[in-house]
Amino acid sequence: MVSKPRFTPEPTSAPGDFYVEYGCCATCGIPQSIAPDLVGWTDHTPGLHCRWIKQPSTPEELIRAFAIFSEREMCCHRYAGTDPAIQARVGIQNCDHPVIVEPQEIPRDRDLARLSIFNPETTRELR
Repeated sequence: MVSKPRFTPEPTSAPGDFYVEYGCCATCGIPQSIAPDLVGWTDHTPGLHCRWIKQPSTPEELIRAFAIFSEREMCCHRYAGTDPAIQARVGIQNCDHPVIVEPQEIPRDRDLARLSIFNPETTRELR
């Protein structure tokens, strides 16, 4: 489920809960080096800008998306979704609609396939 972003997303990005705030990109290249299959560059003027070319759709892609949030220099990449387990991994400061979670609810990489974004029938219980 795609939630309404708090900030304006880069307009050519793939629709979804992961986005980069338009006008915030520092052209550092960190997201592209971590996940070139998920984040690329715009080709419009003026200048380069990050954009999500694909939303994460597998646990492996989600791990790379989390790494972007861990390694980037600015808070330009955002998560507009409301899944508390994903919010815990990207950091509440990067979430548009924060939900407070207990530390023991932060999913480990091996538990990611159980998240609701991959299987809506599965419970979000990760303990």
